[in-house]
Amino acid sequence: MEIEYFDADVVTVIQDLAAWLLSYVAALALLLLIGDGVYYMAAGDDPQKQKRAKNAASYIILGLLIVVLSYALLKAAEEVAVN
Repeated sequence: MEIEYFDADVVTVIQDLAAWLLSYVAALALLLLIGDGVYYMAAGDDPQKQKRAKNAASYIILGLLIVVLSYALLKAAEEVAVN
């Protein structure tokens, strides 16, 4: 009985995983922003609901920015490790 090993190095696996996660996080952030926009429009003249929607949009964008920057840091670390 022969066991086949996964023939990929760790860097390739991490690259693929990071790209996959980035695409899903970006799609989730887009859906959350759309939902938040609907909530903002439905808030009407209620300033408390409008403020809540604005804060949620800020947090969504900040979270997406953190994910993109961490991906960029991972790519930079990969370049250093490869060279």
